[in-house]
Amino acid sequence: FNGVQPSAEVADAFEAAVAVFAALGAVVTRAAPPSAPEALRRLALGRAALTVRSIGSAERALLDPAVLLAAREGEQLSALAYVDAEAERAAYTAQVAAFFEGHDLLLTPTVAHVAPAIDVEAASRRPSYAAPFSWTRQPAISVPAGLGSGGAGGARLPIGLQIVGRHFDDAFVLAAAQAYEAQAGHLDDLRRRALALRA
Repeated sequence: FNGVQPSAEVADAFEAAVAVFAALGAVVTRAAPPSAPEALRRLALGRAALTVRSIGSAERALLDPAVLLAAREGEQLSALAYVDAEAERAAYTAQVAAFFEGHDLLLTPTVAHVAPAIDVEAASRRPSYAAPFSWTRQPAISVPAGLGSGGAGGARLPIGLQIVGRHFDDAFVLAAAQAYEAQAGHLDDLRRRALALRA
C-alpha cells in the first residue's frame, strides 16, 4: 500500500491478524485503496510550519530536527501551492470514500517494520501506513499484532495492525478492534510483559 513494502516479520504478523478476522466471520478480500498523492506531504509541511511558528525558541531547541526541517520547508510554500494541495486532498478523500463503498473495513500494518527501540534516532524510524487516513479523516485505530525482533539484547518489540473504517463509522471500527483483541490475545501478552517489568 502506498508504495511501502512491509518487512517479513510485519507481513507475517499481518497475515496472522487477517486470519483472526476470517475466524471471526469476516469475508476477507485483497484490495488496494487509492495511493495517497504527493500533495499530502505539502499539507504536512505547511501544518508543521504553522505549529512551529507558535512555539518559543527554548521549546524549538527541544524539537526533533526532522520537524524543524519540515517546518522550514513549509515556510517556503506559497498560498497557491497550499490551496492546490488541499484541493488534491479533497479529491483523494472522495476516492477513498468510493473505495469504502465496497468494503466495511481496511486492514493494514500500522508501520512497515517492527517498532524501533526508544533510543533509535528519529531519522531511522519507519514509514507509517496511517498518515493518509488522517488526511482523509477516516476513523482508524492501531492495535497490537504481536512482537518482532529488533530490540537491544534480543528484546521483542511491538508490531501494530491498523483497522480503518468508513467516515463516521467510528463505533464499528472500535467494535472490530475489540473483537480482534479479544480473539488474538496480544493485548493480554503485552499486559503480562508490563507487569513483569514492574515486578
